[in-house]
Amino acid sequence: MTASATLADDTDTELHLTVGSGTQKGLNTDLVTAEGTVAAIQHLASEYPEKPLWQIQLLVNMAASDWTNGHEELAMKALTREFDLTNATRVVALLVATPGTPR
Repeated sequence: MTASATLADDTDTELHLTVGSGTQKGLNTDLVTAEGTVAAIQHLASEYPEKPLWQIQLLVNMAASDWTNGHEELAMKALTREFDLTNATRVVALLVATPGTPR
């Protein structure tokens, strides 16, 4: 499966989470993609230019791994501990972006 994720500015519609069946809390945990992870890293790097890029990469990759293994709450805790994710679902949506989800 290939995916692309582009970050829309505040005037555009945001990405939406893909909902699956038979997984924890109805979220499809097997859709984290390399492209989505890169998009999330780019988004956080632009929002937090004072944080070292390696730190953002590490945190996002750990969160992506947790999410893939069905630990959505752990992934969100790790991200919210380091970032003010008022719109946390946007970052998660970037992580799990699949073709057709941007609207």
